[in-house]
Amino acid sequence: SSGINAEYGGAKSEAVKRHQLEILEREQASEQEEEQACYEQIRSNYKQWEQQNDSRINFISKTSDYETLQMAKQKQSALAEKSRREPPSSAGMVEHNTLLRMLTTTVHSGRHINIPLSETPPPGRDITSPHKVLPAISPRASR
Repeated sequence: SSGINAEYGGAKSEAVKRHQLEILEREQASEQEEEQACYEQIRSNYKQWEQQNDSRINFISKTSDYETLQMAKQKQSALAEKSRREPPSSAGMVEHNTLLRMLTTTVHSGRHINIPLSETPPPGRDITSPHKVLPAISPRASR
């Protein structure tokens, strides 16, 4: 009976030992991940500090040296001019008259409708616009 207890105790102690080793390995891996994240944060902060320092040095050199300031202004002006959109050229463009005497249109159903020009506004409507008033046309009348 003492041999069985020794075997059982030995197996149990091995299981506890394995479990403790697993816990230690997980803790070490967790600590290593935290260290890596901390290192990345430090590196990022240092990079930002370097950029700010370079910016300060650039600002100081521009404000203390007139020639450097003039060069920076010229560079900025050139970039601004380069980024502006060029106006479209009128070469090859044809101007069209928008007030056509025989104005026609095609409606969504594919029917062709002649639109008569009305010189006088319909009763009850005061139109000060130079555009012509279009009378209502029923679909049956246009067939």
